[in-house]
Amino acid sequence: MIVKKLRLKNHWSQEQLANMAGLSLRTIQRVEAGNPASKETLKSLAAVFEIDIFELTEVVKMIDKKSEDWQSAPLWVSLGLLGFKERKPS
Repeated sequence: MIVKKLRLKNHWSQEQLANMAGLSLRTIQRVEAGNPASKETLKSLAAVFEIDIFELTEVVKMIDKKSEDWQSAPLWVSLGLLGFKERKPS
């Protein structure tokens, strides 16, 4: 999840993030594991990271065109995605 990515980018431990956000360590662990977070938890995390709450809930779908799943996809799927630009995952 994006929370872990942001935490690591800032070189913070889970405990440090929990303290800064006023949350429990267990809450941080649950959020990073992909469990649903309350709106209050998201507000606290967004404030610590200085980002909009929407950025914490945004889901990005990516297709790995080099994966076996992609290569075995039906032709109509491949053709339907021809206009999409490729980008490297961050």
